[in-house]
Amino acid sequence: MSNLVMNQLPGRTFEWLGVNEAVLSGMEESYEALHYKTELTGKIDCAQNGGTDIYQIPGNYKAEQPVYFWLAYDRSARNQIEIRAGKGSEATIVMDHSALHQHGEKELQGLLSTKIVAEDHAKVKLIEIQKAHAGVRFVNELHVECMEGAEFEITQLFLGEGAFYQDLHCDLKGYGSGFQADTAYLIGKQGKLDINYVATHYGKKSSSDMKLNGVLREQADKIFRGTIDFKHGCVGAVGTEKEDVLLMDPTVDNKTVPLILCQEENVSGTHGATIGRLGKELLFYLESRGMTKTEVYEMMARARIDALVKRIADERTRSAIWAEI
Repeated sequence: MSNLVMNQLPGRTFEWLGVNEAVLSGMEESYEALHYKTELTGKIDCAQNGGTDIYQIPGNYKAEQPVYFWLAYDRSARNQIEIRAGKGSEATIVMDHSALHQHGEKELQGLLSTKIVAEDHAKVKLIEIQKAHAGVRFVNELHVECMEGAEFEITQLFLGEGAFYQDLHCDLKGYGSGFQADTAYLIGKQGKLDINYVATHYGKKSSSDMKLNGVLREQADKIFRGTIDFKHGCVGAVGTEKEDVLLMDPTVDNKTVPLILCQEENVSGTHGATIGRLGKELLFYLESRGMTKTEVYEMMARARIDALVKRIADERTRSAIWAEI
């Protein structure tokens, strides 16, 4: 067993705050590969290079149907996936990570490392659904590279009482490249959510936009680290990040760490967070119309998840999420 250090802030803050990185203890030194299911579409091919599964989207190919991945972790396992989107291509990728209960006497751990390369003017949309019960620890590492005019858009949904660790780095290398993240979460009981998003701007007029909307209940523990890093030469780059957190119980633990790093003058970066319980006026208004306080909070929690699900274009994925929740 060993420790895994991940989700590190690019610029460190006071150690006593406990937010500079995540340290995962008791990690196994080797894992077997998980045999997951896929549903490919059209001209998208898969090859293997060592322990990495490589999926190639041909240049100028526009996939009419999404590519589906189902990774149902029923044992401690690790996968490495690479997706390469050729010049001018367009594709939507759906990854459904269904982590199950404890396997025997041993806690379940799932690890996924994904690399996405979007070549010039490619457009890649990634939809990830992560569900985990208590006793499950899921580590998801994602590294994205966007070349000239390339766009990467990710929609993420975290549900359950397990432990989620999400590390996402998007390198905006090319002129006019773009990154968008739309994330929602509902974490309860003693669940843990540890998120690290880093948008690194290299290209001129590159853009990044991170939006998170979440609900914490019972003894849930959450950290969000959001970094916009403007490198020298990214003239005209724009980056924004915003998180809205609803605290349903006073026993939750929430930390939000927005960070902007800047080596270039002609850029624009903004960040903000709204954290707290429902306002007294709204509670009074709804309670006066026959709703209990518990019903009001449940309704508002569900509304936040529904808002993200409705923005998912793939009807098949929307139906699967609504069936789950």
